[in-house]
Amino acid sequence: AINSTVKAGTRVVFACVASGSYPQSHITWYKDGYAMGLQPDHQENITSTLLNNKDYETTSYISFIVTSADYMKELRCDVRIRDISRTMHGSVNLNVKCKNIDL
Repeated sequence: AINSTVKAGTRVVFACVASGSYPQSHITWYKDGYAMGLQPDHQENITSTLLNNKDYETTSYISFIVTSADYMKELRCDVRIRDISRTMHGSVNLNVKCKNIDL
């Protein structure tokens, strides 16, 4: 896992790349352990390319607007390939900078 500092209200884009698989990989995004359904501010784009006529490279991009509620949440992508029981994943912890408000 890596840490990333972003400002609340900023649209962020993360990529998850799985290469060298046949058939194509299935990529699922999770935030704080919960599958990210496509909410109004979420955008996801997935592409698969056949390399060397035998292996696929699959890339999934997820984009969303970060809020203060995302502070220190884990964003994770899980990669699954049919007929293989092992799941591979990568993750990032969101360090959200929020403006201090004096009450």
